[in-house]
Amino acid sequence: MAHRGAAAREDCETLEGAAGLARRKVGSLMTPAPPLAAVEQALIDAGGSVTAAARTLGIASANLRGLVRAHPLLADAVFEQI
Repeated sequence: MAHRGAAAREDCETLEGAAGLARRKVGSLMTPAPPLAAVEQALIDAGGSVTAAARTLGIASANLRGLVRAHPLLADAVFEQI
């Protein structure tokens, strides 16, 4: 957990880094998350590939990775199916 905070502080050390961090935070708040059932099925269909599933769902792969990290049971369910 400390690693994420350290990375955020490093990003904020420059004005450009702070602006980039703010854009990422705002962008992640503005993007609606697809239903977990749809995410699960897309990941199964993609053989567990986050990039391919994100393309199918029409969302950024970074956002999908964050969603999977936030819902570890989702990853477990996908890996049981593939």
